[in-house]
Amino acid sequence: MSVFEDRLIEASEPGAQSVLSLVVTGKSQREFVFHTRNNEEFLRRLADMPQEEAPYPIEIYHTDDLIWEYVDRVLGDIDRG
Repeated sequence: MSVFEDRLIEASEPGAQSVLSLVVTGKSQREFVFHTRNNEEFLRRLADMPQEEAPYPIEIYHTDDLIWEYVDRVLGDIDRG
C-alpha cells in the first residue's frame, strides 16, 4: 500500500496540480482524499501512473469541496473520539 501511495503522490502533486490532503484507513480499505486544480488532469496522471501486473482495484469519487469541509469534518470526528 505504501508503494501505491508513493506512486499516487509522485503522479499527482508535481506542479501543484493536486495535494493529498487526507488518508483514512479502516474496514480493510484506505481512502485517499486529494484536492486538485483540474479533475481531468488528475485522472490523466492517475492513468499514466506505473501499475503492477494487474491494475490497482480503485474506485474514484468526485465532489466539489473548495473549503476542505470534508477534511475538517473527518478530523473533527477524530478529535471527538
